Amino acid sequence: MNIQAEKLNIINKITSLNEESLINQLNDFLDTIINKNKKAVEPMDLETFYLKVEESEQAYLNKEIISHQDVKNEVKTWKKK
Repeated sequence: MNIQAEKLNIINKITSLNEESLINQLNDFLDTIINKNKKAVEPMDLETFYLKVEESEQAYLNKEIISHQDVKNEVKTWKKK
């Protein structure tokens, strides 16, 4: 199957969904992937790097993170729906 057919297949699946929460999750996922791809090609200076490290450390100290295991457990619940 070519890329255009795959895109149409995905669009058809999405349009058949009736759960708003699932649609919101898909939208958030796509935004994350698109933003990650944009950031992946942008170089970062050392100052920005250190700021991001500091932000990450603060998020960790403030318990604003999600463990890998918690994410895996969440994904398992998606498969059951």
